[in-house]
Formats: sequence, C-alpha cells, structure tokens
Amino acid sequence: MYIGSFWSVPFLGQSMHHDLFLQEEVSLLRDLYDIATSAIEVKLALVRQHAIRVLLHAEIVSEYVKAFRKAHGVFVDSNALWADIVAYPERYVIHVCSSSFLF
Repeated sequence: MYIGSFWSVPFLGQSMHHDLFLQEEVSLLRDLYDIATSAIEVKLALVRQHAIRVLLHAEIVSEYVKAFRKAHGVFVDSNALWADIVAYPERYVIHVCSSSFLF
C-alpha cells in the first residue's frame, strides 16, 4: 500500500511529511519498474522454453522420418509402416535417439 500525492503540482513548503511523500513516490515508481522488468524476464523465459520444445519436436519428427525412410521399400505399404512406427517406436530406436538430443 502506498501513501502519496500524485498531483503534477510540486509540494508547497517543506512539511515533515514532504520527505515521506517523496520516498513513497520513489518506492512506487521503483516497484512499477521492477514489475515491468520481471514481466519481460518471464516472457523471455517462456519464449526460450517454447523454442526448446519446438527444437525437440523437430528432432523427434526427424527421427520418425528417418526411421520411415530406412524401413520403407518397394513392396512395403506406407500406411502400415507409419502405423507400425507410431505404435512401436522402440523397434526403430526412435526414443533413444531423440532423448540423446536433450543431453
């Protein structure tokens, strides 16, 4: 809670409360600045987390496509192969490859 005068008119005279009003005004402005700075830092952290998730998603999709291309042949049904890769990714060592990307 802040106590102060937010008029654009300067204080008249030097009362004993003059310093208190100035300190409260400075404190309020400092807190408002800290809130804005903190919000920017939080937003940057969220953008960074999103970028990491997008990068990881791209790596996982790339591993699925590599597994598909490696296992795909002339006489292989593409839809059945995709279903098998999605149902049993451990057969194609997809989770091991994508988890090694994190470290």
